[in-house]
Amino acid sequence: MYGFLGPAGSKLKKGKKAAALITQGFTDETHYPIAAEHLTKAFVSCGADILAPEFFGGLHNADEVTEAQLARARAFGERLAE
Repeated sequence: MYGFLGPAGSKLKKGKKAAALITQGFTDETHYPIAAEHLTKAFVSCGADILAPEFFGGLHNADEVTEAQLARARAFGERLAE
């Protein structure tokens, strides 16, 4: 996030969307909102429009990603691209 902030403030264009997408091997996703909150605060400080975060727990390698998770990830990307 440091690269988006400079002496004159945020380098992001107005209306730029941002959201946390957190993947981790740990399966208990109740811990993930804390990380998302910290990332979101950084995005807010850059002036981004914030979207809801997504969490994907229990992943240790790409072979473990399910079709349902891929669908969620694609939908997440589409929301960012709108």
